[in-house]
Amino acid sequence: MSQLSRERLVEINSEAMQGEKRSDQRLRRLMPLIHLDTSMNVIDIGCGDGKLLGYMYDKVGQYTGIDFSQRWIDQAKLRADRLGANNVTLQVGDIVEFSQSNLDRYDSAFTMDFSEHVYDDAFINIYRAIRKILKPGGKLYLHTPNGDYFLELLKKFGILKPSEGHIGIRNAAQHQVLLSRSGFQKIEIRYYPHYIPLLASIHALSFVPFVGKYFRARLFIICAA
Repeated sequence: MSQLSRERLVEINSEAMQGEKRSDQRLRRLMPLIHLDTSMNVIDIGCGDGKLLGYMYDKVGQYTGIDFSQRWIDQAKLRADRLGANNVTLQVGDIVEFSQSNLDRYDSAFTMDFSEHVYDDAFINIYRAIRKILKPGGKLYLHTPNGDYFLELLKKFGILKPSEGHIGIRNAAQHQVLLSRSGFQKIEIRYYPHYIPLLASIHALSFVPFVGKYFRARLFIICAA
């Protein structure tokens, strides 16, 4: 199968986000694990319509959001205006290009539900760029589906229809390899239930020996530059 172009991936992901109402729940449950303070300068890569902005703009010194899509940056600006968030910068751009003039600038970077939309070669280029814009010791927070989860395996083997645009579903070990190759250290991986309540109810099976790994729906990864 030929690779999708960046333009097609942007189009697919914009369409997918149009009706997305569950992202708030995905993000809300992660916030207690994220260190923030009002001295921090943070960046949200693939920020979409700025949902994460709403959770942290008043807890940091400066928030920057960057996305390929003008449509979603426009929506994020509307969100910032509604919140009265005057410490927010939002722009359309490519993080690799952006990194060239923003080295060692940010305390933390966020890629929430982002890495599943990029191929391996793009992953390394993007995350190397993210490492470069982080201050030494700065934190990367990454949230994504788990490639070992039973539903993702059913999609992989053609039993269920794959989610369009999800061209980089990876398990924890695959993320660890790619993040290490991108220059990140102290990679900490946590597992979370699915955000859909019915699927979340079977998360208890993730503790069953031998088969538990197939019931860990989501990955939350924290690592250092």
